[in-house]
Amino acid sequence: RALAQDLAASEGSTTVLDTVLNIFNNVAGAGVLTLAYGMRGVGWVPAFASVVCIGAISGYTFYLVGAACESVGANSFKDLWGTTLGEGTAWVVDGAIVLMCFLSTLIYS
Repeated sequence: RALAQDLAASEGSTTVLDTVLNIFNNVAGAGVLTLAYGMRGVGWVPAFASVVCIGAISGYTFYLVGAACESVGANSFKDLWGTTLGEGTAWVVDGAIVLMCFLSTLIYS
């Protein structure tokens, strides 16, 4: 019960730095191991260009999701989905996360 109260009290109290480090940790964890092997096959210049392009696309996508959340007053992607596409389909976000975790487990096992 105390944990639930602590979580409720700390909701929405993250900083931008905390968010950036959390996203970096999640993305880098899986990507660092495979990036070097992929770079070996194509060379440094095409690999670096690909990383820069994908990073720019990802950054712009994060910006768009953040701007959309800000414009409708949503605090999460699920809230954004529910506000813009209807609460009845908000389960799709949770389903996508479960599917991604399941498939990641299969791929890395």
